[in-house]
Amino acid sequence: MKGTLSFILFFSFVTISMAQKGIPYISYYDDNVDIEVENWAICQDKDNVMLFANRQGLLSYDGSQWDIVHLPYMPVSLYRCPANNRIYVGADNNYGYIKKNRDGSYNYVSVSGDTVNAGLITDILLTDSTVIYFSEKCISLHNLDDLSDYKRWYSKQGSPFTGMIAHRGKLFFNVKDKGLYRIESDTLFPIVTGYMTANREILFSLPFSKDKKLIGTSDNKLQLFDRIKYYEYDISNPEYLEENILSDAVLIADSLIALSTLYGGVMVLDKETGDEVTLLNYQNGLPDDEIYAINSDNNNGLWITHGYGISRVDFNLPISSFSNYTGLQGVITSVLYHNNKLYAGTNEGLFFLDEVREYDSKEILYRTPPSTKEQEDKKEVSKRPVRDFFNRLFRKKQEPETKGTIEEEKPLSQSVLAEPQYDRKTVSVLKSINYVYRKIDEIDTKVKQLMSAGNGILALSSSGLHYIEESTVIILSSSRTINSVSKLDENDFLLCTNNGLSVLSLSEGSWKANYPVQGINEPVYNVVLVDHSTWWIGSLNKVFRLEGSWETMDFEIHDYPLPDKYPVSYNMAESNDNIFAFAETGIFIYSALSDSFRLYENHELGIKPGRKHKYLLSNLNYPLVRTDEGWKSLNVQIEGLAKIESILRLIDEPVYISIDESGPIWITDNDNNIYRISDYRNRDIDTEFRMFISDVRSSEKSFYELDNMVFDPDEKAISVNISAPYYLKKTSNKYQYLIEGIMNNWSEWNNNPRINIFLESGYYTVHFRAMNILGEISEEKTISFSIKPPFSKSAFFYVIIGLIVVVLFFLILFFREKKLKHDKRILEEKVRQRTIEIEQKKEQIENQRDEIMHQKEEITSSIAYASRIQTAMLSSRQLFKNNFRDYFILFKPRDIVSGDFYWIEGNKDRIYFTAADCTGHGVPGAFMSMLGISLLNEITSDGEKDLKPFEILELLRSKVITSLSHTKSHSKAADGMDLAFCKYDKKKKVLEYAGAFNSLYHFRKGNLTVYKADRMPVGSYIPRVGNFTNNEINIEPDDIIYIFSDGYTDQFGGPEDKKFSTRQFKSTLSDLVDLPMRKQNNILEEVFKKWKGKNSQLDDVLLIGIKF
Repeated sequence: MKGTLSFILFFSFVTISMAQKGIPYISYYDDNVDIEVENWAICQDKDNVMLFANRQGLLSYDGSQWDIVHLPYMPVSLYRCPANNRIYVGADNNYGYIKKNRDGSYNYVSVSGDTVNAGLITDILLTDSTVIYFSEKCISLHNLDDLSDYKRWYSKQGSPFTGMIAHRGKLFFNVKDKGLYRIESDTLFPIVTGYMTANREILFSLPFSKDKKLIGTSDNKLQLFDRIKYYEYDISNPEYLEENILSDAVLIADSLIALSTLYGGVMVLDKETGDEVTLLNYQNGLPDDEIYAINSDNNNGLWITHGYGISRVDFNLPISSFSNYTGLQGVITSVLYHNNKLYAGTNEGLFFLDEVREYDSKEILYRTPPSTKEQEDKKEVSKRPVRDFFNRLFRKKQEPETKGTIEEEKPLSQSVLAEPQYDRKTVSVLKSINYVYRKIDEIDTKVKQLMSAGNGILALSSSGLHYIEESTVIILSSSRTINSVSKLDENDFLLCTNNGLSVLSLSEGSWKANYPVQGINEPVYNVVLVDHSTWWIGSLNKVFRLEGSWETMDFEIHDYPLPDKYPVSYNMAESNDNIFAFAETGIFIYSALSDSFRLYENHELGIKPGRKHKYLLSNLNYPLVRTDEGWKSLNVQIEGLAKIESILRLIDEPVYISIDESGPIWITDNDNNIYRISDYRNRDIDTEFRMFISDVRSSEKSFYELDNMVFDPDEKAISVNISAPYYLKKTSNKYQYLIEGIMNNWSEWNNNPRINIFLESGYYTVHFRAMNILGEISEEKTISFSIKPPFSKSAFFYVIIGLIVVVLFFLILFFREKKLKHDKRILEEKVRQRTIEIEQKKEQIENQRDEIMHQKEEITSSIAYASRIQTAMLSSRQLFKNNFRDYFILFKPRDIVSGDFYWIEGNKDRIYFTAADCTGHGVPGAFMSMLGISLLNEITSDGEKDLKPFEILELLRSKVITSLSHTKSHSKAADGMDLAFCKYDKKKKVLEYAGAFNSLYHFRKGNLTVYKADRMPVGSYIPRVGNFTNNEINIEPDDIIYIFSDGYTDQFGGPEDKKFSTRQFKSTLSDLVDLPMRKQNNILEEVFKKWKGKNSQLDDVLLIGIKF
């Protein structure tokens, strides 16, 4: 029992370490509809192009383009010989190799011929001088230098071959019910320990050391073999192989062993220790657990084919994922690794990664002294999983076995050999260790920031500030005005609030709030401590610098206004002894010389002044800025900076970064993934990256051999196809070229591997190179070619043209001179008359132009001023942010001013809001919108009066009619407004709605309910048919409502140039309802833009989405 406990503790340690490392970086190739999902063999050719065997033939992929190579036989097994770069292929009753033609295509060359009954070739092995094709029926050995020189062995009926091993110049065949044989002088001899695999299939053999090979068998066991004896190879989790059926294995970088299973993904082991390094299955990010094939590439990437396509796992990168574990809810907002525990804050609370262990009782065998008695007959235990898989795949009936030709010289008597004896006992074993995210129940609102503090962590959320230590959660503050927390020292922290700064201290295990910082009464978003005597504070439209002593809180305060026409919040950062102020409007840098801030620019990094750059601020003042070339750090002193920037290219949209003081970097992205970059300071990322030129083409010719390329005069458009296989991220390579004598610098990097060059006649030398996603640049490849000059540029053509030109010149000169004298007199008179007329018309046109320009300037100025007035009258979006959990407003006026408007007003108990569409658009609509806003403000000015939406619509209708002096007898003009008006009672969680033509959409758990509006406007152009209907909706958490005008649904566009339609609008909202509101807004705007196309916008567009 003591030994069992030790095993459990050891296994726990290994798996915990695995969880701390996370899941290696996985690339997915499952979104291409042309990919055959059942790929049962993998290989890489000499140009690093990946090949996959499937029903259609060979699927090739060079990192940017998929192609299918059709073969006369369906390939089952592949193996590349590094000596001659041939790819050997095994099929059903046929085998051979493929070779690359001059045009880059592949041809299959059969070695076996069509008459050989070779069986299903499921495995191929190489020795120094031979290639061996294996099937249950037949094993064929061919000389690598002369494939026609071969030897062949057939199995006996009822005793098929069940595996082979090639080791140190010796070849071993395994035979069912007999065991392992060695080939000597073309004859099979049984070995002493051969009986151990008599009833087992040898699935694979891998080089393990100079003297041993690692053998995998059909009873899900691993052993070492030295040509004579077997040795146990212990692994940390044998139960996993037992449950999921071992099928294949591959070495990775000579230090890892990847074991594939039929039903449980891939287990990766440390080769030397047998410890589990990672488990790649559905739970950990692999799309499927059913594995068809595995193999490694030249960069030690592990390729896996499964039921959902193809995946590649990279063990070379210092990046790992922590987002595939279950239990995490909401959008990730912050990450912290503290005391060997990973915390993740989301918009739904705080979570931590926890370990879940499952134990099981198991009956095991233990060895007893061997018996000298004659062996008993064994039952058949071989599962033969891999061979059975291919037999089922090909759906072939069992054919009669060919009469055997095995020579069994000097057979070892079965009665003399005695197997070791075993007995059984029951032990407790650790069945599995899984990892899940668990929620800390005391925090169920959005977490803004996480920070280590003492023995615990600080968690700043929308509901206040909490301290978590072990399982204890302490509420330090219930204030919702705290924006961030900054660390003064190990025990003192600064709280940045909307009302200034205050100090929070930890002393002897208890927290206390100290005095606030005097003189700062404005919003504070973050603080940067240059030292304890100098602080930089980011605020609203300004920055503060504090100098003095924080112990006494005696500071000299300097403020630096950064005015903007809108409220702008600034966040501070220090980098390379520079102080930066970051905002959505730009990046500012402090100049000590002028004691002021200016817009920051850095052409080397690609940061341009006035341009809006995305940025990420880490906890250790390592600001990152998004440029055209990717994410760049402003702190050039970071060790391993180039590696960080290159790895960030793998992450599409980082939204959060945190750096552990011990080194690892934590990053989250827009897709809710958590990544950790570790060991980037010491770990080199060296990969093999090279390119080759596939072909050079013109409109008439194609060249695959790149020597002596000559194009005709009319072939001036030259197309060069480049292939640079690299597989970290699909279509992520970039390419550029340089033409000698024409270009001084390389072209801009381009993602298209086909480069088109347009040239005149002449001789050219062109250089090409590629860059992968990590920024590695390949060696240059050069081609030379010539374009023949056309006849029109030959010397003979120039002589003829010269003579013709001379003759024509003298003839033209003679007649021209004569005619000019005559025409001169006529023209002089006409010119005189026309000059007088032109002067008169010129004066008239100039007067008209000046008058039109003056009128245009006055009209444009008036409309622009009206736009500013209208914008000022619109309700602040901050009111939506303050009163609802999440929201978006999609507001797209058709003209400078809009006839649509949104409005919100209320108090602590209730909120009124609306989306309105006034009659018309442009200036008339804008006047109506301002009238509507004014009347709504007037109606709701009494904050204590609790009006229902239908009452407000009735009052608004009355006031609109009065304001416009409309009655049925005096006007039939369609003046008024359509709107959806809502009232939300915060305490009762009840939403009331009344609508005039504009409906309300309500989503709950993905289900849509439409609350239709009354078919009468707030106006008089349609006769009144009663009061407006008042609807009440009980609101539950995560409910979403949408109110809108008809501008979105009435927009013409799409392939048939028709309206977007209400039906399509509902479908679009249903597809987006589970996304974050900001992302919904972006997608809806993109959908509208794509639908509209080149059409003009038909009407003003207003759409409000609110999440409760």
